[in-house]
Amino acid sequence: MQTHQLLSKARQHYGITPPFCSEPRMNRTDLIKRMAQLSELPQATCRSFLEQLQATISQALHEGETVYVPKLGVFEIRHHLPRSGRNPQTGATIQIPMRTLPAFKPATQLKDALK
Repeated sequence: MQTHQLLSKARQHYGITPPFCSEPRMNRTDLIKRMAQLSELPQATCRSFLEQLQATISQALHEGETVYVPKLGVFEIRHHLPRSGRNPQTGATIQIPMRTLPAFKPATQLKDALK
């Protein structure tokens, strides 16, 4: 049985949406509002902080550094080697090039907070 079918059955059985599959998402604006509310700082200050955090992490990853934020997790670069694959429409073998992607590994404290 597929995941969405299990979630649908859980919703029907319990009459609620389980917390691990809730549809509402926090977007950037919501995050800034929540940060401002909790820190009692203006939204402009929180927006600036978030932009600087993103820029700093991006630059560090671009330079090949790993960024460790205690109690949050580790931002790092992962290298995916080239491999062969298949075009699903034609079935032809294609070469998938090497990719370098950012990755996030949550800290134990963050994982424990979700239990």
